Amino acid sequence: MMLKIDVRIVKRDYSGSDSVVAWGGEDDDPPIYGKVRIAIKPSEGNTLSTATKEDIKTTILGKRNIVGVTPEIVDPDYVYIVIRSTVKYDSTLTTNTPATIQSTISTAVDDFGTSYLNNFDKAFRHSNLSQKIDEAEVSIKSNQTSVQLKRNFYPTIGTTGAYTLKFSNEIYHPANTFWGAIKSDEFSYADTAGTVYTGCKLQDANGVMQVYRTSGADRILVANNIGTVTYGTGKVAVTNFKPAAVGANTSGNTSLLNIVVTPASNDVLPLREQILLINSGDVTVTMIDDSGSGTYITGSTTTSGTTTSTVY
Repeated sequence: MMLKIDVRIVKRDYSGSDSVVAWGGEDDDPPIYGKVRIAIKPSEGNTLSTATKEDIKTTILGKRNIVGVTPEIVDPDYVYIVIRSTVKYDSTLTTNTPATIQSTISTAVDDFGTSYLNNFDKAFRHSNLSQKIDEAEVSIKSNQTSVQLKRNFYPTIGTTGAYTLKFSNEIYHPANTFWGAIKSDEFSYADTAGTVYTGCKLQDANGVMQVYRTSGADRILVANNIGTVTYGTGKVAVTNFKPAAVGANTSGNTSLLNIVVTPASNDVLPLREQILLINSGDVTVTMIDDSGSGTYITGSTTTSGTTTSTVY
Protein backbone atom coordinates (compact mmCIF):
# COMPACT_ATOMS: atom_id res chain seq x y z
CA MET A 1 0.00 0.00 0.00
CA MET A 2 2.83 2.36 0.79
CA LEU A 3 4.26 2.06 -2.73
CA LYS A 4 1.02 3.33 -4.27
CA ILE A 5 0.85 6.25 -1.84
CA ASP A 6 4.47 7.24 -2.57
CA VAL A 7 3.84 7.28 -6.32
CA ARG A 8 0.73 9.40 -5.98
CA ILE A 9 2.43 11.82 -3.61
CA VAL A 10 5.38 12.38 -5.94
CA LYS A 11 3.14 12.83 -8.97
CA ARG A 12 0.98 15.31 -7.10
CA ASP A 13 3.63 17.32 -5.28
CA TYR A 14 6.49 17.32 -7.79
CA SER A 15 5.31 19.05 -10.95
CA GLY A 16 8.47 18.17 -12.87
CA SER A 17 7.65 14.46 -12.99
CA ASP A 18 6.40 12.92 -16.21
CA SER A 19 6.03 9.42 -14.77
CA VAL A 20 6.82 7.66 -11.48
CA VAL A 21 7.25 4.02 -10.49
CA ALA A 22 8.04 2.50 -7.08
CA TRP A 23 8.95 -0.96 -5.78
CA GLY A 24 10.36 -2.66 -2.70
CA GLY A 25 14.11 -3.07 -2.56
CA GLU A 26 13.68 -6.78 -1.89
CA ASP A 27 12.68 -7.13 -5.56
CA ASP A 28 16.01 -5.73 -6.77
CA ASP A 29 18.89 -7.83 -8.11
CA PRO A 30 20.64 -8.13 -5.68
CA PRO A 31 17.90 -7.46 -3.07
CA ILE A 32 18.14 -4.33 -0.91
CA TYR A 33 16.00 -4.81 2.17
CA GLY A 34 14.41 -1.99 4.15
CA LYS A 35 14.23 0.42 1.22
CA VAL A 36 11.55 1.65 -1.14
CA ARG A 37 13.03 2.61 -4.50
CA ILE A 38 11.35 5.28 -6.59
CA ALA A 39 12.26 6.05 -10.20
CA ILE A 40 11.14 9.37 -11.66
CA LYS A 41 11.09 10.23 -15.36
CA PRO A 42 11.35 14.03 -15.49
CA SER A 43 9.33 16.18 -17.86
CA GLU A 44 12.56 17.78 -19.09
CA GLY A 45 15.67 15.72 -19.77
CA ASN A 46 16.32 12.10 -18.86
CA THR A 47 17.40 12.26 -15.20
CA LEU A 48 16.99 14.39 -12.09
CA SER A 49 19.87 16.21 -10.45
CA THR A 50 21.18 15.02 -7.10
CA ALA A 51 19.87 18.20 -5.46
CA THR A 52 16.36 17.64 -6.84
CA LYS A 53 16.32 14.03 -5.62
CA GLU A 54 17.32 15.12 -2.12
CA ASP A 55 14.67 17.86 -2.13
CA ILE A 56 11.95 15.34 -3.06
CA LYS A 57 13.10 12.97 -0.33
CA THR A 58 13.15 15.74 2.28
CA THR A 59 10.14 17.89 1.43
CA ILE A 60 7.75 15.39 -0.15
CA LEU A 61 8.60 11.94 1.25
CA GLY A 62 10.34 12.82 4.51
CA LYS A 63 7.16 13.46 6.50
CA ARG A 64 5.53 10.24 5.33
CA ASN A 65 8.21 7.62 5.96
CA ILE A 66 7.33 4.43 7.74
CA VAL A 67 9.78 3.54 10.53
CA GLY A 68 12.43 1.17 9.25
CA VAL A 69 11.79 1.95 5.57
CA THR A 70 14.08 4.32 3.67
CA PRO A 71 13.01 5.84 0.33
CA GLU A 72 15.66 6.04 -2.39
CA ILE A 73 15.17 7.93 -5.64
CA VAL A 74 16.93 6.42 -8.66
CA ASP A 75 17.20 7.34 -12.32
CA PRO A 76 15.13 5.64 -15.01
CA ASP A 77 17.02 2.83 -16.69
CA TYR A 78 16.92 3.44 -20.45
CA VAL A 79 17.15 0.58 -22.93
CA TYR A 80 17.33 1.49 -26.62
CA ILE A 81 15.64 -0.51 -29.37
CA VAL A 82 17.55 -0.84 -32.66
CA ILE A 83 15.28 -1.25 -35.68
CA ARG A 84 16.28 -2.64 -39.09
CA SER A 85 13.46 -2.92 -41.60
CA THR A 86 13.39 -4.13 -45.20
CA VAL A 87 10.27 -2.71 -46.84
CA LYS A 88 8.74 -3.88 -50.12
CA TYR A 89 6.73 -1.28 -52.03
CA ASP A 90 5.10 -0.90 -55.46
CA SER A 91 6.47 2.14 -57.28
CA THR A 92 3.50 2.13 -59.69
CA LEU A 93 1.17 3.01 -56.81
CA THR A 94 2.90 6.21 -55.73
CA THR A 95 4.53 9.34 -57.06
CA ASN A 96 6.88 9.53 -54.08
CA THR A 97 10.55 8.69 -54.46
CA PRO A 98 12.07 5.80 -52.50
CA ALA A 99 13.92 8.30 -50.30
CA THR A 100 10.66 10.11 -49.52
CA ILE A 101 8.94 6.85 -48.58
CA GLN A 102 11.93 5.89 -46.45
CA SER A 103 11.69 9.21 -44.62
CA THR A 104 7.97 8.66 -44.08
CA ILE A 105 8.66 5.23 -42.61
CA SER A 106 11.38 6.60 -40.30
CA THR A 107 8.96 9.24 -39.07
CA ALA A 108 6.32 6.55 -38.45
CA VAL A 109 8.84 4.56 -36.39
CA ASP A 110 9.76 7.67 -34.38
CA ASP A 111 6.07 8.41 -33.75
CA PHE A 112 5.54 4.80 -32.68
CA GLY A 113 8.32 5.13 -30.10
CA THR A 114 6.82 8.33 -28.72
CA SER A 115 3.26 7.01 -28.57
CA TYR A 116 3.80 3.39 -27.48
CA LEU A 117 7.06 3.51 -25.48
CA ASN A 118 9.02 6.27 -23.72
CA ASN A 119 7.51 5.54 -20.29
CA PHE A 120 7.56 3.05 -17.43
CA ASP A 121 5.74 -0.23 -17.97
CA LYS A 122 5.42 0.29 -21.75
CA ALA A 123 6.27 -2.90 -23.64
CA PHE A 124 7.48 -3.07 -27.24
CA ARG A 125 5.18 -5.14 -29.46
CA HIS A 126 6.75 -6.09 -32.77
CA SER A 127 3.45 -6.68 -34.57
CA ASN A 128 2.23 -3.18 -33.68
CA LEU A 129 5.34 -1.57 -35.18
CA SER A 130 5.14 -3.77 -38.28
CA GLN A 131 1.56 -2.64 -38.82
CA LYS A 132 2.54 1.03 -38.46
CA ILE A 133 5.25 0.58 -41.11
CA ASP A 134 2.81 -1.10 -43.52
CA GLU A 135 0.36 1.77 -43.03
CA ALA A 136 2.95 4.54 -43.44
CA GLU A 137 2.47 4.89 -47.24
CA VAL A 138 -0.06 3.56 -49.73
CA SER A 139 2.52 1.78 -51.91
CA ILE A 140 3.99 -0.34 -49.08
CA LYS A 141 3.22 -4.04 -49.50
CA SER A 142 5.11 -5.66 -46.60
CA ASN A 143 8.05 -5.33 -44.27
CA GLN A 144 10.55 -7.58 -42.52
CA THR A 145 11.68 -5.84 -39.37
CA SER A 146 14.33 -7.07 -36.93
CA VAL A 147 14.84 -5.89 -33.36
CA GLN A 148 17.96 -5.57 -31.23
CA LEU A 149 18.56 -4.00 -27.82
CA LYS A 150 21.28 -1.46 -27.07
CA ARG A 151 22.74 -0.29 -23.80
CA ASN A 152 25.77 1.87 -23.11
CA PHE A 153 28.24 2.58 -20.33
CA TYR A 154 31.29 4.73 -19.63
CA PRO A 155 34.31 2.46 -19.08
CA THR A 156 37.27 3.90 -17.22
CA ILE A 157 40.17 3.90 -19.64
CA GLY A 158 43.42 2.32 -18.48
CA THR A 159 41.85 0.95 -15.29
CA THR A 160 40.26 -2.47 -14.77
CA GLY A 161 36.56 -2.06 -14.12
CA ALA A 162 33.36 -4.07 -13.72
CA TYR A 163 30.09 -3.13 -15.43
CA THR A 164 26.72 -4.87 -15.42
CA LEU A 165 24.21 -4.28 -18.21
CA LYS A 166 20.73 -5.64 -17.59
CA PHE A 167 18.69 -6.12 -20.75
CA SER A 168 16.02 -7.94 -18.70
CA ASN A 169 14.93 -10.00 -21.72
CA GLU A 170 16.25 -13.38 -22.84
CA ILE A 171 19.18 -13.08 -25.25
CA TYR A 172 19.13 -15.15 -28.43
CA HIS A 173 21.46 -18.14 -28.08
CA PRO A 174 20.26 -21.20 -30.01
CA ALA A 175 23.35 -23.40 -29.48
CA ASN A 176 26.70 -23.50 -27.71
CA THR A 177 28.44 -23.06 -31.06
CA PHE A 178 26.56 -19.82 -31.80
CA TRP A 179 28.54 -16.59 -31.58
CA GLY A 180 27.22 -13.18 -32.42
CA ALA A 181 24.37 -12.48 -30.01
CA ILE A 182 26.44 -9.58 -28.60
CA LYS A 183 28.19 -6.80 -30.49
CA SER A 184 29.91 -3.62 -29.37
CA ASP A 185 31.53 -0.42 -30.56
CA GLU A 186 35.26 -0.48 -31.31
CA PHE A 187 37.93 0.32 -28.74
CA SER A 188 41.66 -0.23 -28.18
CA TYR A 189 42.86 -3.05 -25.95
CA ALA A 190 46.15 -4.63 -24.83
CA ASP A 191 46.75 -8.38 -25.02
CA THR A 192 48.63 -10.38 -22.37
CA ALA A 193 51.96 -9.34 -23.91
CA GLY A 194 51.07 -5.66 -23.56
CA THR A 195 50.57 -5.01 -27.28
CA VAL A 196 47.74 -2.52 -27.82
CA TYR A 197 45.41 -3.19 -30.75
CA THR A 198 42.89 -0.78 -32.21
CA GLY A 199 39.56 -1.84 -33.69
CA CYS A 200 38.77 -4.31 -30.90
CA LYS A 201 35.22 -5.37 -30.05
CA LEU A 202 33.37 -7.48 -27.49
CA GLN A 203 31.86 -10.85 -28.29
CA ASP A 204 30.25 -13.73 -26.40
CA ALA A 205 31.43 -17.33 -26.57
CA ASN A 206 28.86 -19.58 -24.93
CA GLY A 207 28.44 -17.27 -21.95
CA VAL A 208 32.03 -16.00 -21.75
CA MET A 209 32.83 -12.41 -22.72
CA GLN A 210 35.90 -11.89 -24.90
CA VAL A 211 37.78 -9.10 -26.67
CA TYR A 212 38.67 -9.76 -30.30
CA ARG A 213 40.10 -8.00 -33.33
CA THR A 214 39.82 -8.87 -36.99
CA SER A 215 42.46 -9.71 -39.56
CA GLY A 216 40.79 -10.06 -42.91
CA ALA A 217 37.87 -12.41 -42.35
CA ASP A 218 39.41 -13.94 -39.20
CA ARG A 219 38.64 -13.06 -35.60
CA ILE A 220 41.71 -13.03 -33.37
CA LEU A 221 41.30 -13.27 -29.60
CA VAL A 222 42.89 -10.40 -27.67
CA ALA A 223 41.54 -11.08 -24.17
CA ASN A 224 39.50 -13.94 -22.73
CA ASN A 225 37.28 -14.31 -19.64
CA ILE A 226 36.53 -10.63 -19.13
CA GLY A 227 32.93 -11.25 -18.11
CA THR A 228 29.87 -13.42 -18.47
CA VAL A 229 26.55 -13.50 -20.27
CA THR A 230 23.44 -14.96 -18.64
CA TYR A 231 21.30 -15.52 -21.70
CA GLY A 232 18.12 -16.50 -19.88
CA THR A 233 17.87 -13.31 -17.82
CA GLY A 234 19.57 -11.01 -20.31
CA LYS A 235 22.43 -9.95 -18.04
CA VAL A 236 25.83 -8.97 -19.48
CA ALA A 237 28.52 -8.62 -16.82
CA VAL A 238 31.85 -7.15 -17.98
CA THR A 239 33.95 -7.81 -14.89
CA ASN A 240 37.60 -7.53 -15.92
CA PHE A 241 37.61 -4.83 -18.57
CA LYS A 242 40.57 -2.49 -19.13
CA PRO A 243 40.36 -0.64 -22.47
CA ALA A 244 43.35 1.41 -23.57
CA ALA A 245 41.13 3.87 -25.47
CA VAL A 246 37.51 4.37 -26.49
CA GLY A 247 37.13 6.43 -29.62
CA ALA A 248 39.61 9.29 -29.43
CA ASN A 249 39.77 9.23 -25.63
CA THR A 250 42.81 7.67 -23.99
CA SER A 251 42.05 8.65 -20.38
CA GLY A 252 39.09 9.15 -18.06
CA ASN A 253 35.60 7.78 -18.67
CA THR A 254 34.02 10.34 -20.99
CA SER A 255 33.29 8.09 -23.99
CA LEU A 256 30.24 5.89 -24.30
CA LEU A 257 30.66 2.27 -25.32
CA ASN A 258 27.56 0.71 -26.85
CA ILE A 259 26.67 -2.97 -26.51
CA VAL A 260 23.95 -4.43 -28.74
CA VAL A 261 22.27 -7.80 -28.17
CA THR A 262 19.76 -9.82 -30.15
CA PRO A 263 16.75 -10.73 -27.99
CA ALA A 264 15.20 -14.19 -28.15
CA SER A 265 11.80 -12.57 -28.81
CA ASN A 266 10.83 -9.64 -30.99
CA ASP A 267 8.56 -8.45 -28.17
CA VAL A 268 10.50 -6.59 -25.46
CA LEU A 269 9.29 -6.09 -21.89
CA PRO A 270 10.80 -3.46 -19.56
CA LEU A 271 11.46 -4.28 -15.91
CA ARG A 272 10.41 -1.88 -13.11
CA GLU A 273 12.44 1.32 -13.66
CA GLN A 274 13.34 0.52 -17.27
CA ILE A 275 12.09 2.66 -20.14
CA LEU A 276 12.30 1.53 -23.77
CA LEU A 277 13.29 4.17 -26.33
CA ILE A 278 13.73 4.34 -30.11
CA ASN A 279 16.24 6.94 -31.32
CA SER A 280 16.21 8.04 -34.94
CA GLY A 281 19.89 7.13 -35.21
CA ASP A 282 19.04 3.51 -34.42
CA VAL A 283 16.59 3.08 -37.32
CA THR A 284 17.71 1.60 -40.64
CA VAL A 285 15.25 1.20 -43.53
CA THR A 286 15.98 -0.57 -46.84
CA MET A 287 13.47 -0.09 -49.68
CA ILE A 288 12.79 -2.80 -52.29
CA ASP A 289 10.68 -1.97 -55.34
CA ASP A 290 8.44 -5.00 -55.82
CA SER A 291 6.42 -3.71 -58.79
CA GLY A 292 5.78 -5.84 -61.86
CA SER A 293 7.90 -3.51 -64.01
CA GLY A 294 11.12 -4.66 -62.40
CA THR A 295 12.81 -4.81 -59.01
CA TYR A 296 15.47 -2.48 -57.70
CA ILE A 297 16.72 -1.80 -54.22
CA THR A 298 17.28 1.51 -52.53
CA GLY A 299 19.22 1.11 -49.33
CA SER A 300 18.42 4.04 -47.06
CA THR A 301 19.97 4.42 -43.66
CA THR A 302 19.09 7.06 -41.10
CA THR A 303 21.90 7.92 -38.71
CA SER A 304 21.46 10.78 -36.28
CA GLY A 305 18.97 12.47 -38.58
CA THR A 306 21.04 12.10 -41.76
CA THR A 307 19.66 9.95 -44.60
CA THR A 308 21.99 8.24 -47.09
CA SER A 309 20.51 6.46 -50.11
CA THR A 310 22.14 4.09 -52.58
CA VAL A 311 20.30 2.73 -55.61
CA TYR A 312 21.16 -0.70 -57.05
